Amino acid sequence: MRLYVQVTGAVFAFGAVAQLTRAVLALPLNIAGFAVPVWSSVVAFVAGAAMAAWAYRLTKASRA
Repeated sequence: MRLYVQVTGAVFAFGAVAQLTRAVLALPLNIAGFAVPVWSSVVAFVAGAAMAAWAYRLTKASRA
């Protein structure tokens, strides 16, 4: 279970960094002809970073 939490946390951290990169560079994103606003990447970054931090804390707590 601990390995699963570590891998999941790493995936969330990678996604959060990708969203932060998009927000900082203001990269355009179109999905099916709809322009996705940049502020949505900020929200996705906060959510992904929170879940990555949560996974890190769970991993750290399982060592004790």
